[in-house]
Amino acid sequence: MTPTLPILGLIALGWLTSPARRRWLATRRRSLGNARHNRMVATELPELCRSMARRLVAGDTLLIALRESADGAAVQADIERVADDHAHGSTLRRSVERWAHQSGIDELRAFAAAVAIATGPVGPRPELFDSVAVTLRRQRDRRADAEAHAAQALLSSWVIAALPWVVAAAVVAEGGAPAQILLGTPVGRAAVVSAAALEVLGIGWMRRMIRSAIR
Repeated sequence: MTPTLPILGLIALGWLTSPARRRWLATRRRSLGNARHNRMVATELPELCRSMARRLVAGDTLLIALRESADGAAVQADIERVADDHAHGSTLRRSVERWAHQSGIDELRAFAAAVAIATGPVGPRPELFDSVAVTLRRQRDRRADAEAHAAQALLSSWVIAALPWVVAAAVVAEGGAPAQILLGTPVGRAAVVSAAALEVLGIGWMRRMIRSAIR
C-alpha cells in the first residue's frame, strides 16, 4: 500500500466527521427545503386566489378570506405569519409585500399587487383575484413547458458531451499508435486534460443559459 492511500483515507474521514461538513449539510437541507416549499407555494397560489374570490363574494373580509383559503395548504404557515405581522400593527398590504420580498417567489409579486389594490380605494373585488388566478395559471403552464424543453436541451447537451469520450474510450480499447499518443505522450495527456476542462466549462455554460431561459 502506498503512503498516499492512508493519507487520502484520513482526509476523507476528517471531512466526513468534521463540523464544517455537518454545517454544510444542514445549510444544504434548509436550502432544498426552502426551494421545495417555494415551489409548492407557487403551485398553490392560483387556487388560493380563486378561493379568495369565492369567499369575498360570500362577504368575507380580505384577511378572513386569505386565512380561510390557505387552511390546510403549504402556504398556510406563511399566511399565518402575514396575519401575525398584521396583528402587530403592520398593514395587510405591507405584510404581504414583505412576505413576497423575503420569499423571492416571482408569482407572489402579482398576488402582492392584487392585495395592494384590494386594500386601496378599489376595494377587495372578487374579479381582481380571479384575474390573478388566471394569470398565474397561464404563467405556470408556460414555465412547465419551458422546463420540459430545458430538460430536453440539457439531456441533449449531456449526450453531445459524452460522444467524444465514447470515441476516446474506443480508441484506447483498440490500442495501437492512437492510444499510445493519447495516453503515452505529454501532448496527448494535455489534450485529454484540456478536453475535460472544456467539457466542464461548456456544460456549466449551457446549464446557466438553460436556467436563465426558463426564468
